[in-house]
Amino acid sequence: MTYKVTNSKHSSIMAPGKFRISYKVGEIVVAIPGTLGIMVFWTLQDAIRFIENNMFKDISRVLGVEGIGKHTCPLQICGRITETSFTRYYGPGPDRYHQTDPPIGTVCYRAVKVIKVLDRKEYS
Repeated sequence: MTYKVTNSKHSSIMAPGKFRISYKVGEIVVAIPGTLGIMVFWTLQDAIRFIENNMFKDISRVLGVEGIGKHTCPLQICGRITETSFTRYYGPGPDRYHQTDPPIGTVCYRAVKVIKVLDRKEYS
C-alpha cells in the first residue's frame, strides 16, 4: 500500500483547478491526462513528513491507496506559488508556478485504487 495526502474533503491538497481530483474509498482514480500521474508516497512516514513540512496537519487526511500499473519517480515536480506568498512579496497578480525537487518518497501512478481513509490517530 502507498499513501495519498488529501485535503479534509478527500480531494487533491495542492493541485489547483482542473488538476484537482476527488478520492472515494473503493474507487479507481485515474490521473489527469498530460500530468506526471497521481502523486503518492511509498511510506506513511513519507506522507507524514510531507504534511509536517507543508504545515498541512490541521487540514489534511491520509488515504491508503494501491497503485495501478507501472510507477514513475519524478525528478522534478511543478508547484504553485500561493496567492498569499506571491502578494506578500510582489503585490496582486496571476498564479505563478515553479519547478522543484519532489518530496522524499514521492512516486506517481497513472491510476490508484483507494483502499481506506486512515484514522488521524494513525498519523498524528
